[in-house]
Amino acid sequence: MRWSAIAIEVVAVGWSVIPDAVDGELGWATLTSLVLPLAIVVLLLTPSAARWFDR
Repeated sequence: MRWSAIAIEVVAVGWSVIPDAVDGELGWATLTSLVLPLAIVVLLLTPSAARWFDR
């Protein structure tokens, strides 16, 4: 379940970054909007999240 959540977040980040990068519109506004999804991925990779999902 945890790895599924991580995969969904990574796909969501890629889904929003790749079109902007291809169109040449990748800027600070795009990168700052990715802070929350990347923070979720980092938090899901912590050992405490692993223990919570292993319950």
